[in-house]
Amino acid sequence: MGIPEGIETVVGLVPGQGSYRRGCLDVCRQRDDANVAEVFDTIDEISTEMLGRKVTPLVFGANAPEADELLTRDPDVLQLATFGVSVSIFRLLSSRGVRPEILLGHSFGEFAALVCGGAYSLADGVRMLCHRGALLHGLAEDGVLGPPGGRMLSLSCNGERAGLVLDLLGEATLTVAVENGPGQTVVSGSSDGVRRLTGVAAALGIDARVLTSPYPFHNRLLAGMGSLFAEKAAGLRQRPLEIPVFSPITGRFYRDSDRLAELLSAQLVQPVRFGSAIGQLSRRRAAIYLELGGGSALTSLVSQISSNATCLAPLRGGDADARIRHVVDFLRGGRQDSESVGFDADAADSVPTARRPEAAKSIGTKPREAVVQVESTEREDVLATLRGIFAEALEYPEEVFTGESELEADLGIDSLRQTELVTRLVTRFDLPLPAGGSLGARATVDSVVDLIVTELSRSSR
Repeated sequence: MGIPEGIETVVGLVPGQGSYRRGCLDVCRQRDDANVAEVFDTIDEISTEMLGRKVTPLVFGANAPEADELLTRDPDVLQLATFGVSVSIFRLLSSRGVRPEILLGHSFGEFAALVCGGAYSLADGVRMLCHRGALLHGLAEDGVLGPPGGRMLSLSCNGERAGLVLDLLGEATLTVAVENGPGQTVVSGSSDGVRRLTGVAAALGIDARVLTSPYPFHNRLLAGMGSLFAEKAAGLRQRPLEIPVFSPITGRFYRDSDRLAELLSAQLVQPVRFGSAIGQLSRRRAAIYLELGGGSALTSLVSQISSNATCLAPLRGGDADARIRHVVDFLRGGRQDSESVGFDADAADSVPTARRPEAAKSIGTKPREAVVQVESTEREDVLATLRGIFAEALEYPEEVFTGESELEADLGIDSLRQTELVTRLVTRFDLPLPAGGSLGARATVDSVVDLIVTELSRSSR
């Protein structure tokens, strides 16, 4: 099954660990959207049968826990919720006449990608995940993963450098699990090994962040459950694919002749090469990347890998229903002209503009105490200045700071670092210090720019 030779192929990106966002589908659920209801009703039915509990009460509503709390309380529910969000957004878009020509699942996201692609029914996809969760529990209880279980760590470097660091450390359980591109690699291993790696990375000047993941995926520590999972998955009906699904693990499209149960079992120990997969698809005219999950982690990575890509993330925040409508309008509105397509100002926070902003010029040579007198409140000017400040402070390339990137979830900027950045921003733009001195856990680059533009407009009156 090859890549369609369209002018601009749309690739649906299905995220995995760490992509869950509390409340991202609440609006759709409250409006009784049949797609969301059907997906989570099916998940509840199967999870009640196999796990003895429902998922919906822990996903929807004002008291629904955040991902970190779910990870601690019930990692099985977290995984099923992540899966449910991806299948729901795929069905929401499909019901409005938009379906990707290609699907690509990132790590755990391959399960949802194969369900969306037609290889498994929704119910069998849920059954597969429940079997997988039970087997992972067994490994953890048997002490195979070490106390208190394994972890995954994101490093701000490429796979080659990460491999050299692992060689230097000499920790047997650690391995490169995911290569997301030139600026991010994920390592998995025992909790003790990840702790030691975090210290070594800090000494080498490599930013490191522990991921929201219950187990050390893509690691030989999980090899013991491979054959057992393959046996369980083989009992579920595999169907012909309706949409091509590209695997960043095998480096090719899945085929109807593949024994998916065996390949998904091997996924537990084999690395994900996401950056390479995006390179392969981009060379074959894949030009539009659509995030089918909470947040914008994958589209942010794509924007760093492929300079010509148009990236859309309908569930990165705000009113999900409105964001989905804007994405549908864009994709159904003659996307061959995507380089010149923009969106109404009122929708600016719903969908990133199709034209990617040019790399901002560095302002790192300006003295830190200097105040920039901004004569215009145009967002482009503010964004360029902000990216320069962030790049100088964090030593990241400016291209990393795309509008939809969440400061904490996507860029690893915790409250302490936010306080430092806020100080630089208020000094540079001569603005009042925000309450609390930080920007908030869910702040994005776009929301910070909007805040600055608003304050500048007020001060000019």
